[in-house]
Amino acid sequence: MDDSELAFFVGPLRHDLYNSFWRKYWSNNTAHNSEEDEAYRMTQDKTTDKKISGIPVVPRWFLTIVSLPIVVGLLWFGRGFLIPLALASLLFVLNIALIDRLNSATVFGRDVPRWIAYIGETTGLFILLSAFGYALSNQATVVAEAGPRYAERLA
Repeated sequence: MDDSELAFFVGPLRHDLYNSFWRKYWSNNTAHNSEEDEAYRMTQDKTTDKKISGIPVVPRWFLTIVSLPIVVGLLWFGRGFLIPLALASLLFVLNIALIDRLNSATVFGRDVPRWIAYIGETTGLFILLSAFGYALSNQATVVAEAGPRYAERLA
């Protein structure tokens, strides 16, 4: 396998990674001409950011500067969708952790079946969220009823 075929497999790896891994690998596993290797090393400029194929690589600082505002903008405009998605993911992870915990428990010397753990934890989480919603709605009602008194005091 010559260097042009090897460069195809290396792809976007930089020259230093190429030398540190691929050269050692191929030098141990294939017969090669050391004069060609020396000529190849002399043609490679280690101070520039170039791929093996000669196509320039975009510097990492430029990618960071360009991609950071794009990512922040996408997160900003997608927050209406991403916040509920993140909450649902967190509740899912919490539910799975509680299911695993209940599944590993023993009741009267017997393991709890997985399906009972699923039903029990999902029901318990639903009851907990319903109680939280009920308490929050009661507090919102109290604040709404007290709103005119607060407005009267502040005016």
